[in-house]
Amino acid sequence: MANFPFAHWLVACWRDPAATAELAAMYRGRQFHAVVRQLPVSSIANTISALVLACVFWGQVDSVALVGWTLLVSAIALGNALLWWSRRAVPPSTPVSLRTVRLMVAGIAASALTFVSMSGYLYGTTDGDGRLLLTAVLAAFIGVGSWMYSCLPQAAMVWACILCGGVAQQFIARPEPVYTYLTGLLALYAVVVWSTTLLTSRMFLNGLKFEAEIERQKQLVGLLLNDFEAHASDWLWETDCQGCLRHVSQRLAQAMGVPSAELQGQPLVQRLAALSPQMVPAHAAMFRALEACLAQRQPFRDVLVPARVAGQLQWWSLTAKPLRDGAGRWRGWRGVGSDVTVARQRELEMARLAHIDTLTGLANRYQFGKRLAGYFSPAATAGPCTLLLLDLDNFKTVNDSLGHALGDQLLQEVSLRLQSVLDPLALLARLGGDEFALLLPGVLERPEAERLGAQMQAALALPWMANGHRIAVHASIGVGFAPDDANTAEQLLKVSDMALYAAKAAGRRTLRFFDPSMALRAQQHLAVLSDLGLALQRGDFVLHYQPQVDLASGALLGFEALVRWQHPLRGLVSPLDFITVAEESGLIVLLGAWVLRQACVDAADWPAHLR
Repeated sequence: MANFPFAHWLVACWRDPAATAELAAMYRGRQFHAVVRQLPVSSIANTISALVLACVFWGQVDSVALVGWTLLVSAIALGNALLWWSRRAVPPSTPVSLRTVRLMVAGIAASALTFVSMSGYLYGTTDGDGRLLLTAVLAAFIGVGSWMYSCLPQAAMVWACILCGGVAQQFIARPEPVYTYLTGLLALYAVVVWSTTLLTSRMFLNGLKFEAEIERQKQLVGLLLNDFEAHASDWLWETDCQGCLRHVSQRLAQAMGVPSAELQGQPLVQRLAALSPQMVPAHAAMFRALEACLAQRQPFRDVLVPARVAGQLQWWSLTAKPLRDGAGRWRGWRGVGSDVTVARQRELEMARLAHIDTLTGLANRYQFGKRLAGYFSPAATAGPCTLLLLDLDNFKTVNDSLGHALGDQLLQEVSLRLQSVLDPLALLARLGGDEFALLLPGVLERPEAERLGAQMQAALALPWMANGHRIAVHASIGVGFAPDDANTAEQLLKVSDMALYAAKAAGRRTLRFFDPSMALRAQQHLAVLSDLGLALQRGDFVLHYQPQVDLASGALLGFEALVRWQHPLRGLVSPLDFITVAEESGLIVLLGAWVLRQACVDAADWPAHLR
C-alpha cells in the first residue's frame, strides 16, 4: 500500500479499470442494490434513534425543533423505505447509471447532515451527560452506517466524513481540555472507520468479480455443451432422483430412434433395456452392473450396455457423476453416452482370435487351459472330466514330403472330421502342430472312451485325396480321467501325455489309458536320460565282442562289437534299457561315434585275418 495512493484505491474499489462499461454498470447495480436491501433496517434504526433522543431531550430544548427534526428523520426514512419497496423485485445484477448512484449518495448525505445539524444544536444546549449520550450515539452511527454502506464506498465515505466532521466541530468548539483529547481519538477512529470501509468495499468488489467470472464460465460451458450436443457423436443425459430422464438431448433421441418428448420422464435403465427385449445372460448382467453403479451414487465411467436399434446390435458406453445441490443432497445423475460399437466389435474379435486356433478354427491352447482349469478348484476336489490327447501318426511324413501348405489343409480336414463325431458339449482344441486335445465333462467308462476313440479313428481313416495323392490319416490317443488319475489340470495333462506316449510305443493307431506303471516307467526313462550324458563323459560304456564263425569250416572270421553300459550303481545295463532313450534324445550319434572309434582301436591289435 505504500505506493498506492488513497485516490487510486478509492477509484479501484469503485470502478475496475479493466472492466468494460457494461460490466462497470453491472458492478454499480450490484453495489446499489446491496445498499438498497439494507435501507429498511437503517431507516428503522434512524427513526427509533430520533424518537429516543427526542424523548431524552424533551423539555431541555425547544420542542418545536425536536419535533421538526424527528419528522425530518422520519421523512428521510420513509423515502428510503419507498426506494426499497420499488426495487425489491429488481434483480441485483440490473445495471444502474451513475446519476442513480449519485442521487442515493446525496440522500445519504442529507440524512447525515440532518443528524449532524441536530446534534450540534443539542450539544450547545444540554449538559455533560447529554453530550456524552450524543457522542455515543454519533459514534455508533458513524461505525454502523459506514459498515452498512461499505458496498457503495462513496456513500460510506460521505456518511463517515459528514458525521465525523460534525462531531469534530463540536469537540473543537468546547473549551474543556478533555475535548481536545476526544478530538484526537475521533481522528484515529475516523481513520480506522475509513480504512475498514474501503477494505470491506474492496472485498465486496472482488466478490463481484469472482461472481462475474463464474457466470462467464457458466455461459461458456453452456455454449460448449450446446455445440457438443449439436455436433458431437456422443450424447448427454440427465436423470432425477428416481432415475427418470430429466434432460433428453437430440442426439440421445436419435440414438434410441424415438422422439425426445417420448423419452422425457422415462426411467433410463428400463428404456435402454427395452431396446434389447431378447437379451442373452451376459447382456442382462451388463444392465445389472449399470443399476448397481446408479445405486451407489458414486461417479462411474465407461459402463457398457447393449442396444439393438433398427435391428442392429450396438454397444453404448455410459459415464456419469451424481448431481448434488448446495447442501450436498443427491439430486440425480448427469452423464454422457458414446456409441462404441466399432471398438467393441474390434475388442470381441481380438478376444475371439486370442481363444481360437486361426488355422483350424478350434479352441487354442489358451482357451483349452482356461476350460481345463475350470474343472479344478483349490478348495475342492477335481471336477469330473475326461481328457483325450491325439497325435497324428503320419503327419510329419506328409508335411515333409508334400509341403506345409498341404499339411495345413490336412490339419483343417482332421479338425472337421473330428468335430463331426463329437458331442457339442465337448471341447476340441489344437494344442500345436499335429497335437489335438478333447475335453469332455464327466468321467467316461472305459468302453465308452474306447468306442469314442474308434469313432474318431474311423472318421480319420476315410480316404483323403489332395493334389492327386491318396493320404491315409490315423492317430494315437492317450486318455486320462479326473479325479481318478489326477487332481490338478497339470497332472491331468501329464498323465494323458503318458498314455499318448504309451499308445505310440504300442505301434501307433491305438488308444491307451493311463496306468500308474506308466509314471514309474516315465521316471525310469527320465533317470536313464539324465545318466546317459554323464555316462558318455565318464566313459562308462564298454564293448563286448561276439565271435563270428564260418559254419562250414568252423574257422573264426571276426567279431561283432556290442555296446554295454557299466553303470556305477546299477551295474551292467542292457542295451534294451538305454538304446531307445539314446535314439529319442539324439545321444545315439555320440554313442555310435564312440563305438566306432573304440572298435577300431581294439581291432588294430588283432591278427590280420580277423575283422
